[in-house]
Amino acid sequence: DVSEEESCSVIMPDQFSLHPVWPNPFNASATVTVDLPEASDLSVTVFGLDGREVAVLTQGYRPAGSHNLHFNGEGLATGVYFVQATTGDNQTIVRKVTLLK
Repeated sequence: DVSEEESCSVIMPDQFSLHPVWPNPFNASATVTVDLPEASDLSVTVFGLDGREVAVLTQGYRPAGSHNLHFNGEGLATGVYFVQATTGDNQTIVRKVTLLK
């Protein structure tokens, strides 16, 4: 028998992290997962090789936990892009992702 406390438990991340983008390479859309150990402002932005911002996946205050974001690359050219996640205290992680059409 499972107690209510055990069945409702949530595993909170212990550190800020940006998981590898999945799938990678991708065609049309991908999932970006960010872990926040505590509530914070969060900005997740996608940049092209030239440093130009091509998409903002989220920007604003987010609760602690794991956040799955959708990256739609339908209007973008085939190529390499960078996903950058930045917290309110300026921790930044960048991941490379490849769009194939």
